[in-house]
Formats: sequence, C-alpha cells, structure tokens
Amino acid sequence: MKQRDALERRATPASPCAGDRHVPASPSPASAAADPDLAAALATVVGAGAPSVLVAVANGAYADLVTAWASSVAATRTPALLFALDEEAAAAATAAGVAAFRVDLPIPDAQQGGTGGSPPSNHAVSSLKYGLVGRVLALGYTCAVSDVDVLFLSNPFGEGGELGALQSDVAASSDGWDAASAYGWDDVHDEPGLGWARYAHSTRVMHLNSGLWAARPTAAAAAAVALVEARLAAEAGAWDQAVFNQVLLTPSHGGYASPSPSLRVLGVDAFVNSRVLWSRLGPAAVGAGSVPAAAAPDRPVAVHVNYHPEKLARLRAVASFYFDGNVRALEALPVWGGSESAGL
Repeated sequence: MKQRDALERRATPASPCAGDRHVPASPSPASAAADPDLAAALATVVGAGAPSVLVAVANGAYADLVTAWASSVAATRTPALLFALDEEAAAAATAAGVAAFRVDLPIPDAQQGGTGGSPPSNHAVSSLKYGLVGRVLALGYTCAVSDVDVLFLSNPFGEGGELGALQSDVAASSDGWDAASAYGWDDVHDEPGLGWARYAHSTRVMHLNSGLWAARPTAAAAAAVALVEARLAAEAGAWDQAVFNQVLLTPSHGGYASPSPSLRVLGVDAFVNSRVLWSRLGPAAVGAGSVPAAAAPDRPVAVHVNYHPEKLARLRAVASFYFDGNVRALEALPVWGGSESAGL
C-alpha cells in the first residue's frame, strides 16, 4: 500500500523531447547548445553514423570490469561512451579503446544506504545512469545502456539487429530464461474454497533488466527515464531495477499517470543473461567441446553476467569462448556457485 501511494503521488516529470510522444528527435544545434560538452563527445564517438550510442557509468572500484566491457565494445566497433565517475574508470575505458566522459555526480541521499556513500554500492552507482541517459536523449541520440558486467559480441546497432531497427520507445533485456518467463505467461491463482470462482488469471513476466536496455529520443522514453531518476532520488533505499520495471509496466490508475512508453523485450537468446548462457545455451552449443565457438548456434549480441557474483571470471570465460574459440572456457566454471567476495 505504501508503495502504491508513492506511485500515485509521483507526477511524471516534463520531457525534454518535444513533439509527438513517440516520434524520435534528432541531434540539432539547439539541443547541442544546451549541453555542449556532452554533445561534442557524442558527435566524436558516433561520427558520420546513425545517432545511436552505447553508454555505461562506473567508478574505479570496477576498473577491471570496465576493461573487460570496453575491450568487447571496441572489438565489435560499437559507438560507445563511458560516463566515468573518477579518473581510474576513465583510464580503464580509454586504455581499452572506448571514450570516457568525466562526470562528478553525488550519490543521492536516498541511495546512500546508511554507508555514507563511501564507497557507494553498485546499486547506488547504477541509480546515477538515468539522469545521464536523459541528457543523451535530450541531445537526440538513441541510447543503449549497459552495466559493465556485460560483454558485447557484436554491435547492438548492427544491420538487422533489434536495436538497429528499434521502433519502440524503450527496449530492455529480460531476467527470464525462456520465452514464457521473458515475454509473459498466463499465471493462474487457485483458491479451492471459492468453488466455481477458484481460478484467477494474471499475466506475469520476469523483470526487465535495468543493466541492459535502450531508449529512443522520444518524449515518452524521456519522461519514463526522468520518472525513474526522480523516484530514486526521493525514495530511500529504492532499487533502481524495481523502480525501472514499475515505471515501464504499471498502467495509469487513480492519481497516477504513466509515461506510457511503448516497450519491447529484447530477444532472450540474443541479449543473454548468464543464467541462460550457463544453464542452457552454453553447454548445449558446445556439445561438451565438440562444436567450435564460432559455429555455436544463435551467437548472442551480448552476455550479461547478472545471475552470478564472480563477474570478472565469467566475463573472461565468455570472451575466451566467443572471441578466442576456447570451447572449454564455459565448462571451467560451474553452472551455479561462487560468492559475492569473488565479484571483482
């Protein structure tokens, strides 16, 4: 009830993208004048290509992950920019071939989590990305967003890909592990005591993952991103992924007006989470080492190590399997296991 009341009190912030709510804006001199440093950085990264860019935000505590992420981004020639919260993160990105844009942003008080923000948690750092994405959208760029525990195996904006031909306001990867869990299923609640009315149907879907998603520069997308940012700054301890899903999926009701962005769930076998890779795709694809990595079916666009804490080891295994052709790389790690202390 408390959460619902908070939703109804939260007004949808005004969008910086003008015009029809679902028609994307484009880079312009006027928008660039409002944020000239970032506009210049984006223009350099994108060059003569389509106005689409991949971004991440990180600090030096995750420098090794930044290196792994940026190395894959550079290898796939994906236009990308790291929002670096300190010089260590910036140095890791640029050394791996990805441009860095330094930002000095305080962690919102609501995200401090009682630690005083030193060092900030990964969730606290993640809460900063929504304001930064809003700036990118306001400049007229389609913005893909990833955490740095993601490895890219091809350019997500490539020809024929979901993001290259994106028509929805927002597209997000899923925490689901198959078609039903990713895209939705009919979930039936059973109360035998109600007799004839015992069955109540609902539609369920696993969380959209806030660590791998994209938005077009539309008014609806910008409003959704701004609402997530506003709620994270105001609601103590709110988890950005939970808020992200509430904003995208909760319909207008009572005093709450949804920003109503059109939504696409990215292919669960293309934008792959680590549960899918280790428990289903990886072992099946290599056939106990009999199939070369390059020939593995349905090579993903990206792999997100979100289901496992030992992130760096698994990113390196994914890189070894897909980039180096080491067909045993995934088998070297258990399907499940690890500890949070091994996360870096």
